[in-house]
Amino acid sequence: MGGIDPSLFFENGKAYYCTNQRVDNNKECISLAEIDVETGALTSEIKSIWNGTGGGFLEAPHLYHIGGWYYIFAAEGGTNFNHMITVGRSRDIWGPYQAYEKNPILSNRNDTTKTVACSGHGDLVEDKNGNWWIVHLATRPVNNWLSHIGRETFLMPVTWQEEWPVIGNDCKSHIQADGSLWETQKPLSSWEADFSSQQFAPRLLFLRSPSHENYVLKNGSLFLKPSMVDLCEAVGSPTLIILRQPDISCEIFAKMNFKTCENGDEAGMTVYLSNRFFYKFCKKRINDKDYLLVEKFADDFQQTAFCMEAENGILNFKITARPEKYDFYYFADADEPHYLCSAATRFLSCELAGKCFTGVMTGLYAVCRQSTPAEAEILSFKTDCH
Repeated sequence: MGGIDPSLFFENGKAYYCTNQRVDNNKECISLAEIDVETGALTSEIKSIWNGTGGGFLEAPHLYHIGGWYYIFAAEGGTNFNHMITVGRSRDIWGPYQAYEKNPILSNRNDTTKTVACSGHGDLVEDKNGNWWIVHLATRPVNNWLSHIGRETFLMPVTWQEEWPVIGNDCKSHIQADGSLWETQKPLSSWEADFSSQQFAPRLLFLRSPSHENYVLKNGSLFLKPSMVDLCEAVGSPTLIILRQPDISCEIFAKMNFKTCENGDEAGMTVYLSNRFFYKFCKKRINDKDYLLVEKFADDFQQTAFCMEAENGILNFKITARPEKYDFYYFADADEPHYLCSAATRFLSCELAGKCFTGVMTGLYAVCRQSTPAEAEILSFKTDCH
């Protein structure tokens, strides 16, 4: 069974597979089939059960049996600014499903506050106290309608009116909403990588299939061996260890000891959206000299925003993330941070790059142009949210 965004539904010992495979005349639809949950084999024909509301890009179905109704939730309108959640219901799991006359039940497509955008693709949940919620995707624009953080998970309260789900007060998602929570939301806290461990923290990520021999945890430090795969390449895995930027406003710190050996050796920090959209903050050997660089890469545009001869010994890097800018600093252990330059967040926005839903990552890398014995010793890597 084809389609995308599948979900499973279990009832009375039966398992159903629900997706958006087109069945009749290639028309958009939500389709359903019964399956053998042990083998995954279909045990019924694939049947079209709902055609949505005509918003286009029908996807992300979820089935629920609540009271006397089967509810079908779906996303329509595409994953960008017209994204929405729609719902239909039926007395029978196979339909026909009646669309709610007040669809969409969630969308920020006409929200001129520009605080939340691209709301859709939701999943209904009932908490331990009997309250209902929708967990859904959305973005937080910061440059007009642009977002570099990417899709995030939002929570909105749900009430029931005439046996239809109603989200919030105005069918829009908000940064803050009134709901029956039994705990207060906890603010993001600071985080620091533990390089004394023999395992990487789950939040630390690699690009594609990493060469594990290029990442060595030893003596409380992380040693990065430069790779000849650069950050701008679309295949292979550069020596790159990153985490999702924890919030729109935050600070990212790294302490590094890197003695170059060959021209082209470089290591440092990156703010990375994709292989075509990223910033570098690094120490690099060029023409037998070491330089401290900030470089910007955006599609076919490349700019060196800052360049100076680098000092020997340990370097401390600091990137301050703000809604519209990244500020780059460096300092020795006993010094105050020295401001170097800034770079706009807009050039790392998902809307400019296209389909980079996960948003920017920040982290550490080491690359080279030729085989080198150089290693970058990362003494610390941490984030601090405001």
